[in-house]
Amino acid sequence: MHTDQLGSVRLITDSSSARVTRRAYKPFGEITRENTWSILHPPEDKG
Repeated sequence: MHTDQLGSVRLITDSSSARVTRRAYKPFGEITRENTWSILHPPEDKG
């Protein structure tokens, strides 16, 4: 787990350091966005 300066979890990685989950928060801790990655279901490129 990777945290920001306030201790909120921002990024979770697996044992090989691959991203598993990334989170964004509003000022009082509400999660505004959570992206999850999987080897079986990689995120879609919306670029």
